[in-house]
Amino acid sequence: MKNENTNTQGFTLAEINEDAFAVQAAGAGAAVRETTTTETSTLFNAVSGGSKAVKELIGKDAISVVDIVITSADVNEVKDDETSPIISRPVVHFFTAEGEHYSTLSNGVVRTTKNLLACGLVPTKETPIKIRFKEIETKKGKAHIFELA
Repeated sequence: MKNENTNTQGFTLAEINEDAFAVQAAGAGAAVRETTTTETSTLFNAVSGGSKAVKELIGKDAISVVDIVITSADVNEVKDDETSPIISRPVVHFFTAEGEHYSTLSNGVVRTTKNLLACGLVPTKETPIKIRFKEIETKKGKAHIFELA
């Protein structure tokens, strides 16, 4: 998280590193693009994988998030088309108060995470943020997002 400004409503707007949330050339994405923590075990677990899929949480109870880490994944530009070019996409990792680790490449969740952090809403172990994942209809089909619970 970078510079912060307080708006007239009293909450803090953080200056977001746009590259952290951008699609980049294959191999160009940093291992850790953005993070709410410096805890090495959390960063290692985000980079190394081993998470559950956020889609398992769609329509379920809210989770208490204590850390968010954005990493990179080199994937095909077109999902399920191994002939499409490889790109580096952001992956959002959510670490919960219960010790669970969920992640997703979902554009909707990436965008919602960017908005959350831009509003200065940064989870910690002392002040977790409760979020609930849901599926919405868009002009292009369905998308996954989350809302504050």
